[in-house]
Amino acid sequence: MTTAIEFNAPYRITGFYRRTISKAEEGEWEYNANLKGDPAFLIRVGWMAAILEGHARVALGLSIDCPVLVAVSTRSDFRRTWDEALRLADIVLDVDRIAARAPKLGALVVIVRIADAMHDLVLSREDVRAKVFAEYSRFLRCYAR
Repeated sequence: MTTAIEFNAPYRITGFYRRTISKAEEGEWEYNANLKGDPAFLIRVGWMAAILEGHARVALGLSIDCPVLVAVSTRSDFRRTWDEALRLADIVLDVDRIAARAPKLGALVVIVRIADAMHDLVLSREDVRAKVFAEYSRFLRCYAR
């Protein structure tokens, strides 16, 4: 299985994601930069091949036989110049594409869209995190044993 990579522009790391989360910049979180997309992080061919293989499998359907929660921001923002609005969107993934493909995961898929959420939902600002955890809790109350 293969799939084409869709790029609107040549890939370059803007540093915006790091800027939105890192306490060393303008974010709230202290973390090991080597584990979270440090500029030294290299995109490897095998890593990209695994991602594309996974996307192809999801597109065909996975038939997961338990409830699945897919939680994403309400919007993506891929602008190439800094704007404070980047703190209120997923600036890594296309959330509309994720939401559109989510039903292919299984028979029972709950899709939750969180307003003003960043890529890593639980790294969003405090009021947004509260909404994220409330949705996680609701899903677990409804579907966990």
